[in-house]
Amino acid sequence: ILMDKMFGLHHVSALIGMIPLQIGVLLRSNFYSSVLESVGKKVVFSYGCHFSYHDVSIGDGSKIGYCCTFGKISIGKDVLIGPYCCFISGRNIHYISDPNVAPINQGGVLRRIVIGDGVYVGAHAVVMNDVSAGAVVGAGAVVTKKVQHNAVVAGNPAIVVKCR
Repeated sequence: ILMDKMFGLHHVSALIGMIPLQIGVLLRSNFYSSVLESVGKKVVFSYGCHFSYHDVSIGDGSKIGYCCTFGKISIGKDVLIGPYCCFISGRNIHYISDPNVAPINQGGVLRRIVIGDGVYVGAHAVVMNDVSAGAVVGAGAVVTKKVQHNAVVAGNPAIVVKCR
């Protein structure tokens, strides 16, 4: 916790995320349980996972794949997240409306996204909006609109391909 206060969650999270093997899983579990808003029982944080904000909650039994990055988010219980996924805090974290001003200088809005219970997110997905309980996000999908309960989505932008 002292390292977090000295260097910021973003940097400490990147460092903790790079510790390999079972010792890394245990260290990440202990560290994130102490600095994130809430972490349920039996949550697995794989190698390379990285959190940018403290206001994150993760439900019991969820598993986070290798090299995933997270903004402000609530993750339900029994969620399976594949490797290399990115969870961005909403679609408007950077405004781009004024072509005379760089996007970094235009401000934006951070929004906490919600991932429901029992969701599966495939590898390399980018999630910028809520995903309701029981939904499946296909590998490489880019979620820009809310995903409904038990929907299976894929593509860029993600569209419903079927329901479970």
